Amino acid sequence: MFCAICIKHKMKNEFATERAVNISKKSAVKEHVKCKDHSEAEKLETARIQMESLQNQIFLSDANVRHIIVVMRAIYFLSKNNLPLRLLPSIITMMKKSEIPNISDRSITYTNEISKHEFLIAISKTIENEIWKELSDVVAFGIMIDESTD
Repeated sequence: MFCAICIKHKMKNEFATERAVNISKKSAVKEHVKCKDHSEAEKLETARIQMESLQNQIFLSDANVRHIIVVMRAIYFLSKNNLPLRLLPSIITMMKKSEIPNISDRSITYTNEISKHEFLIAISKTIENEIWKELSDVVAFGIMIDESTD
């Protein structure tokens, strides 16, 4: 018998190791529930669930989704026009000053290096998937090669 919460939070007790396979007494389970490791694991699990809930509220809020869409459009514009991603914060600032709708003034701006590259990867994967879908639907295709003469 194992304790999934203790295993998940890497606690060092009988119910979180392979040695606990033969523990099946009800009293052993009651003792385990009262032990310090299990209590700590429960606290960690509760905190994880609360954090996950908070993140879902933040990331799935309607205003935040609209803000992300505007940022993604700005990144798409930059990449389509062969402009560097380092211009994104300036573009977002300009949009805020121009009172473009759906740009929030909150601290989460999605203009750091990691976010910019994740958005760019998401856009490129979407384009790549659409191309592969179109290619899988065609019966035949040709490749044009341009030869230069000397």
